Parts: sequence; C-alpha cells; structure tokens
Amino acid sequence: MKRIATPIPKVDKSKPPPAPEGSSVYDKILPLSMSYIPSPETEHPLVSHLKIGFDERRPPAWHRNEERRARGLIPIENPAVQLEAWERELVWFETLVLTGAPNVSFSHLALGWGRDKGFHMALAKLFANVEVTSGESNVMKPKEEDI
Repeated sequence: MKRIATPIPKVDKSKPPPAPEGSSVYDKILPLSMSYIPSPETEHPLVSHLKIGFDERRPPAWHRNEERRARGLIPIENPAVQLEAWERELVWFETLVLTGAPNVSFSHLALGWGRDKGFHMALAKLFANVEVTSGESNVMKPKEEDI
C-alpha cells in the first residue's frame, strides 16, 4: 500500500522572514539522543521525533521547515531546493546519531528533510569522502586513492 503524501503548504515570499518560532532539535532532542541508553521502556528521542512526523502524515520536508522556523528563516515550498550548508551539517549529524540506534528508519529521516529514501548515503559520500557499498556487509570503506 503506497503512502499518500500530504502537500507542502504555500509560502508568501513577499513578507519578511518570520521571527524564530519553536525549538530546534539541537535544543533538546539531539542532546537526549546522544546520551540515550537503549531500554524497552524508552524510545530513542530522534527516532521517536521522526516517527511521529511520519505517523502524523506531515508533508515532505516538515522537519527541515521546523528547523528553518526555529532560526527565523522562510520555510521552503519545494523539497528539491538544495540544502544550505547548515542543513547539510545538521542532517549529517542526525545520520550519525541514528546510525546504530534501535528501530531506526532512514525513510523517516528522508521524509522529514523532503528527500528520497537513501539520501543519507549520498551525504556520507560527500562528507566522509568514502565509497558506500551495499550488500551483506553494508559498510563504508575509504576510497583507494585516500589510502
């Protein structure tokens, strides 16, 4: 069964950028995620945050727009708009925090940022200058030219 996407709300760009509103994942979710100790009673904070957005059928790039609002920036209308440097850094950090977390879904991360499933692998290539392999090992190895 295919998930029906919620449309992205239109933004009035003629108005000045809004005042910062809401909180960033840097404020609470990431610090709690970094100190998270797996247990049956609690869920990983970042995994939970992204899952809630998925379960509530929030529109693509909902997490990206929340982060933009927290900084007083105009939300994006088109998820294909290139990520700004601070956004790439944040999503890379979130990818690192999620790696190895229990019950993680990188599809939820992709929806939150308005990207295709697996986009975190392209970021890994960009940031770490590594060759991403798939298969049984599914590990990242340094490129031969870097050795």
